[in-house]
Amino acid sequence: RFSGLFDELVQLDVSRAQHEVSLWRQSDDSVFARLRFWAIGKPEVAAAETFGRVVMELNDDVFWDSYHQRDLLLVLARRWGELPKELRKGIEDRILEGRPRWQNEEEAEYQGRKALSTLNRLQWLANNGCEFSFDLAKELDARSQLASKWKPEYAEHAADSREIRSGRVARNTEHSPLLRVPV
Repeated sequence: RFSGLFDELVQLDVSRAQHEVSLWRQSDDSVFARLRFWAIGKPEVAAAETFGRVVMELNDDVFWDSYHQRDLLLVLARRWGELPKELRKGIEDRILEGRPRWQNEEEAEYQGRKALSTLNRLQWLANNGCEFSFDLAKELDARSQLASKWKPEYAEHAADSREIRSGRVARNTEHSPLLRVPV
């Protein structure tokens, strides 16, 4: 509902829509983080330079959170080609640097998980038309040594939704097929 109202605001008055986005808390790492990605993904709301600066200013919790990954990757892929070179390079460097270490995370686990998250993001972005200023094959190879079970096809799911899904389970009380199963 909110995103629909925001779309209407963009159609009616872009400057007010831009002002609205500027009022959203920068430190919020939940709802407004995703809304911000979505809103600044619209070229009429944020110029490419503004978009790039907002992405660069994201705190690590937002930038590397797996629940925000889908929204971030989708807007990065959509706006990547518009970004000024220096901002695109800054985002590349941030991805290559990898996520920060969690509290009490063992060094070996950290290196593997960091490599895995970087590999998935780089490969997904490359698969979705983003070109990099570095040798992608070399960077993927170096990190895949730390995440030896990683395969490029895993990146296909980097932008899958991590949201809760629900469903129904039917009750089947017919037990006769179970009678033929050995104890």
